[in-house]
Amino acid sequence: MRKVSCAGYRSTVPDRTATHSRKEHQMRVASSPARAGKKLYIVAVVMTVMMAACSTGGADRGSGADRFADIPEMTLRVQSANAPDTAPSRAFTVWQEAVEEATDGRLTFEMFYAGALAPLDEVEEALSSGLVDIATHVPAYSPAEFPHDSTVQRLNSLVEPAPLGTLQGLGAQTEFALGGWAEDQFAAQGLKPLLVPAAMISSMQLVCGDEPVRSLAEAEGIRVRVPSEHHGTEATALGMTPTATTNAELYEAVQRGIVDCAVMSPQDVRDLGLVDVIDHWMLDQQAGFSGFSSFHLSMSKSTWDTLPVEAQRVLWDTAGEAYLPAITEGYLNDVAETMSQAADAGVQFHSWRDDLRERMLAHQSAVIDSVRGEKDDGEAVVAGVVETHEKWAKLVRDLGYETQLGSFETWSSGSAGQLQLDSFIGSVVELREAHRP
Repeated sequence: MRKVSCAGYRSTVPDRTATHSRKEHQMRVASSPARAGKKLYIVAVVMTVMMAACSTGGADRGSGADRFADIPEMTLRVQSANAPDTAPSRAFTVWQEAVEEATDGRLTFEMFYAGALAPLDEVEEALSSGLVDIATHVPAYSPAEFPHDSTVQRLNSLVEPAPLGTLQGLGAQTEFALGGWAEDQFAAQGLKPLLVPAAMISSMQLVCGDEPVRSLAEAEGIRVRVPSEHHGTEATALGMTPTATTNAELYEAVQRGIVDCAVMSPQDVRDLGLVDVIDHWMLDQQAGFSGFSSFHLSMSKSTWDTLPVEAQRVLWDTAGEAYLPAITEGYLNDVAETMSQAADAGVQFHSWRDDLRERMLAHQSAVIDSVRGEKDDGEAVVAGVVETHEKWAKLVRDLGYETQLGSFETWSSGSAGQLQLDSFIGSVVELREAHRP
């Protein structure tokens, strides 16, 4: 093993060498208004963290023992909303190691999983009160307190399909949030945002039990579990009947036919064991249910305000350089693994027919138009979101990710090769540098 120093951080790495479509819909909107083993995964993420740190030039990050002088010894209570062996929770492990390395062990995490300290709809209150110091949370459950987040969710049909859209959406919405809205709205709720968003699901998937849903006729009256009110309006537009079945209830509900289908992320299909009880997966690259990005990483503002600036900088820097690449790579690899498991289990994959596809695109365009009309600055908001997403779509293509990742089918089959996120993460880290404490 050897020690590598970059931008004031020291990382330990092995001493070896590294072996009519949705697009048309976006254009109308703009103009009208591999799976990997855990050991290899950790090594890849550590290398990405090093390269991302190097790309920023390490402005004013200091070096040597003197940079720890003002950092108190502190154990932070950290909650992952997910179970331990999931991409968000594995990312916390990578981040914890980076924080401990960067502070010479003065800052450590006490981890809690699967909402052990506070359920998802109470996490913001737990952070505000100081019950939890750091947590992943979902403001979509509290749209009145986070109205701008709610607006962004309604515009997520602008995000391209995975896997390219995962990077496009992360970059664009990070830039949009850093424009000012996140800091103000989160501070009003007693939170310090660290990553907004922390993850990007570029399109939610429709999975079903006994029968596929490919057309308006097949969609009529179908009972479908939806993860948010916004997805409920999309389901209703297709003639479906949305339900609010919880994750804990969903496996049995699908198995017993209480719900016919579910709108969810590919990762949740796997993590909830639904591969065992679904027979059909609707996979359409021209249209689909909107993505979801209301998954953020924040800190209790009261805890944040007690920390010296050096500690704040460590948490801010490593959130972008360690947690973000870990969860992004984990999510993308989990998608590929889930699709492979589903295919092996005999799940059938279907495309939507034209009538279903056209109805969804028309509904999503109407939602975007409604955002324009219901806010005083609606035109400017939509124009800004469109412009930022177009900018990041071009950027990730210029960085070579369209060639590297290929189509969703190529990526999900595991044939796209090893994911290299360093150039993308470097671009996001550079963007965050101007907002460093």
